[in-house]
Amino acid sequence: MKMLLLLALGAANEPAEAPESEPRPVLAASPVRDIERREAMVDAARRLSLDECIRIALEGNLQIQQANLRVDEASATRKVARGQFGPTLALDASVQVWAEEIAISFPAPMIPGAPPMDEGALVVQDQVTATIRTTLVQPLTGMWGISEMYRVQKKAEKAATLAVRREQEGVALDISRAYYEALKAERLTEVALVSVDAIAANRDRIEAFHAAGVMARDQLLEADTRLAEARSLHIRARGQTRMARANLAFVMGMPVDSDIAPQPMRRADLPRVERNLDAIAGRAMGRRVEVAEAELRYEQAKHARRAATSNMLPQLSALASYQRTEGQAFALANQFFVGLNLTWNVWEWGQKYYRLPEARAREQQAALAQTQVSEGIRLELHRALIELEVSEQQLEATDVAVEHAEENLRIVQLRFEAAAASATEVLDAVARRTRAEAEQANAYYAHLQALAAYQHGLGDLLESRRTERP
Repeated sequence: MKMLLLLALGAANEPAEAPESEPRPVLAASPVRDIERREAMVDAARRLSLDECIRIALEGNLQIQQANLRVDEASATRKVARGQFGPTLALDASVQVWAEEIAISFPAPMIPGAPPMDEGALVVQDQVTATIRTTLVQPLTGMWGISEMYRVQKKAEKAATLAVRREQEGVALDISRAYYEALKAERLTEVALVSVDAIAANRDRIEAFHAAGVMARDQLLEADTRLAEARSLHIRARGQTRMARANLAFVMGMPVDSDIAPQPMRRADLPRVERNLDAIAGRAMGRRVEVAEAELRYEQAKHARRAATSNMLPQLSALASYQRTEGQAFALANQFFVGLNLTWNVWEWGQKYYRLPEARAREQQAALAQTQVSEGIRLELHRALIELEVSEQQLEATDVAVEHAEENLRIVQLRFEAAAASATEVLDAVARRTRAEAEQANAYYAHLQALAAYQHGLGDLLESRRTERP
């Protein structure tokens, strides 16, 4: 803003054509022109359209890459929740090596009339024993809570996908703003350069009149001062242009020293906009990502509240188990059973109980957030319409100002050549013309900024630019 004020106070524009009897001087030795020519020779900046800038940004923006990774994270979390639907199969195997085997010795039975028998021993446990157990558990009543938590994660995955689109819309808006700022800086640099040329041309005329004894030296000194100020402002404007281009490259995800520049835009290309707030707000509600995100957050909170309710119930599970035992005489080698398992923590000092009102409060917050998002979008559109209206009126006013300043400059120059106006009047007329052009540039690019905000408010900034999404 400071640069624009300085431009408006010290810059100047092209003068009217001089009469044939007094041709306009050629400023071949102007330092500013020499610098500009050298920059034009070495400036290999590639002109990019706004569509191209947005496309490049969407392909390499780090925020969008992070958003895509959050989608992968949410997808993996949803799959983890999905895995809880099926039964779990556990395998438990163990091998024990004892100090020695365990055996029971007993004498031969003394049965009258029975044949004699040798004394023997019964091995109760081998020195090495082994056990293998497999258990299958299927939750039954817990399926309600599992189902609700799965829905929570499924909504979270959808919300992460929408967040990618929201990041894309935000990047497109940032690119549009940086793009228009770069264009404005270039235009103001052009205005400053024209100011230098115009003041220099009039300064040469004043010098000729001074040499002829028609004008006093103080008017020549004033022209020299105005010329030095205009050159200083042009140098500053060139620096602002370079910084604006660097900022555009940074927002695009490119090195700040990239040789890129925006393409100029014609006013005839500006689209018409709908002025009815209720109509555009209704369209925005169906397009804005934030609306869909708020709805998904409410759905998540609702399912989380149901999951908290399910945790208050006893947990009933079906069981099936198979066990193989080796090395133990009194244990069955193969065992199998099926059954039910009931678990209910009757008293936990309110740990599960208070999770239910907590979930209800979050659900109510999510419902209120939906209303807040809707009102916020309506406010954003209302503000964009106001900015569009103001910028359009300013643009119309500055168009008239430029037209009048041009005519005023033409008349003053004719009076100056007829020795009916002073050098100060001419320089002031040039300054007024430059001031009007600077204000015109500010109004025009402010209108483009407002238009980008309007399209973003509608949720179709990317579609309006006809940009292919990555």
